[in-house]
Amino acid sequence: MKKFILNSFALSALVIGLSACHELADDNPVYVGHDGQVYEEFLNPPAMQTQYITLSEDIKDGNLHLTGKQPDFGYNAIATYRVQVSLSPNFSDDAWPEGNWIEIQQDFYNLGEINPRNHNLASALERLSGVEDESADEMAKVADYQALYVRLRAFISQTPDNSQFISNVVKFDHVNATYYAVWKVGVPSGIYLRGGFAEGWPALPEYEFYQDEEENTWIMTLPAMLEKGVEFKVADATWGDINYGAASASVAVGESKKLEYNAGNMSLTEDYEGAVHLSLSEGIYYLLFKND
Repeated sequence: MKKFILNSFALSALVIGLSACHELADDNPVYVGHDGQVYEEFLNPPAMQTQYITLSEDIKDGNLHLTGKQPDFGYNAIATYRVQVSLSPNFSDDAWPEGNWIEIQQDFYNLGEINPRNHNLASALERLSGVEDESADEMAKVADYQALYVRLRAFISQTPDNSQFISNVVKFDHVNATYYAVWKVGVPSGIYLRGGFAEGWPALPEYEFYQDEEENTWIMTLPAMLEKGVEFKVADATWGDINYGAASASVAVGESKKLEYNAGNMSLTEDYEGAVHLSLSEGIYYLLFKND
């Protein structure tokens, strides 16, 4: 009898141990990864698919709405999603200008709210259509409604090279553009420096970034000195898709600071007045306090 009781305890311990290991694995999932890109249907048909969509300057800060379901990472991963657009349902291997599609440099994290800016879509449409300037002859290339094809690229930011999924392609039947949206200096970005230098951290016009000389770079000039220790972030007017801070709060003048989505507040290590630079490279925003 004693032997049976001891074996029962041993069996119980084994079951508990195995259960604990299983729970540990569930709590700490590891994505094994894969080589190259995996194609999977995870993008839903858009609600506005058959509507006539005009990308005009007065709605450039609006967006198209897309939704989907997470591809099979093996667990509920925190993934990043990018929108890719083309004038053809058959996306080439290479991106524009060698290929026939453009990836919009805007990150999304919620598959219920994939909302690319109308301005970015208009810019992509014009570049893919060969628009070279804002003359009437060139803008005629995008004046007529045409089909715009969209897909998503999903990846885990920590391991982007071996976690990429490409979605199915969906179609917007009728899209045109009525203003020149290709990158040019001085266009307001809808992105602001927001912080404790103003009560309530509002999105003030004088703290808005404007497009600089190189694509995906922005600049603004501080209207007043930003004092050491005053907290701030980089965000849009609604604290929506653009809401960036940093894992480390300290920002040194003259050193580029890597930003992270929905991360903590930042502050300068010394007083500063002058130019503030924002740039986007491979999906990552960088902030720089430096006078040229």
